Amino acid sequence: MAEQEPRLGLTGPLQTDRVRLVGSCAVPGSGTYKPTGPVMRVELRPYESTAGRQDGDVTDTGGYLANRAEVYGRTPLTPMSTTPAEQWPDPVGAERWYTFSLYVPADFQAATDATWLTLTQWKGFRGSSPPLALEIKRNNLRLGGARTNSLKIPNDGNLGAIARGSWTELTVGMRLSTDPMVGWVEVRRDGKPALARTNVATMDTYTAADGSVRPDPLYLKQGIYRANTWPVTHVLYFGPVVVADRAPATTPSSTPTPPSGTGATPTPVTPTPSPLPTSPITTPTATWQSVNGASRSALLAAGGSVGFSLFGRDGLPSNGVRSVRIEVTTSGMGGPVAVQVKGSESAQPLSAGTQVLEVPVAVDGTVTLSNLLPTVALVSVRTVAYAR
Repeated sequence: MAEQEPRLGLTGPLQTDRVRLVGSCAVPGSGTYKPTGPVMRVELRPYESTAGRQDGDVTDTGGYLANRAEVYGRTPLTPMSTTPAEQWPDPVGAERWYTFSLYVPADFQAATDATWLTLTQWKGFRGSSPPLALEIKRNNLRLGGARTNSLKIPNDGNLGAIARGSWTELTVGMRLSTDPMVGWVEVRRDGKPALARTNVATMDTYTAADGSVRPDPLYLKQGIYRANTWPVTHVLYFGPVVVADRAPATTPSSTPTPPSGTGATPTPVTPTPSPLPTSPITTPTATWQSVNGASRSALLAAGGSVGFSLFGRDGLPSNGVRSVRIEVTTSGMGGPVAVQVKGSESAQPLSAGTQVLEVPVAVDGTVTLSNLLPTVALVSVRTVAYAR
């Protein structure tokens, strides 16, 4: 998992507090779907105080300036630009179900017009607008993105009113395909159908250098990404994302609840519950390209792992180092988290707290963190110092 956090203005300091993990004792709200462990808190302040100043929360993504604070994952450990869509964690043809809990604070200010705010994206690696996304539109949750904006999702993707002050669970299932006759999406809210299965292309295509048309790989983004014109600060809380390749069991219900004020006739669906796989898909899966002093964090699902490279793709540092010290922090659960240095004979289990390890560069600086707990674990890593 990696972060996209804003700076204060175009060149000011990085606002590292915009995305942070909150311990279980400080998680706000109530409800059946409130997580029992740590959650991610995302805050985003206005892009500018006056039009044209760009003096607020400004995120520069390859020259594209936006008002955003997001994390992203579900990317391959191999270089993204050369890894085909068939080899990404969520490959072409796969069935995927993404489930997480969302908390919208009681004082959350919604727009009275169509000013957009996106909280989750299934984003094409080379594309611009995501094929599918979760949004807040006025006072409703919405399955948005390019497909909904082009009228391919019924009822404008309306998923019903946001539940201010209470946790709600969202499950988005999809078949990944560029073919609208093969791909599909459906949404459940609090275990009940909210959007019936709809055939749609869930992936875009791009033209490769050899002229062939190929599927654009999808990855997952979460946080707050919104129009630059918002004049208010927004805060949202996210529980860990669980990714499975089969549908979770549903709360008994045969028809979606029609969103308030739409006048829509619900489409009957027949739930087909199936258990989660015994070995759930790892989440997050990411490669962190780290530099000296950098810090990264991840919420790892049971059995999940995340890999990172201390030295990037250009090999070892040029200052002749032979090892590097990393600071690993685990919190919230009190159980072991295995730290596996690539090429080592065995993993080193860590108890909760902070420990400093020395990693030899002979194994290329690639480290894998694996969660051995039966529940979610919070893991943070910081490069302390290079050692000669």
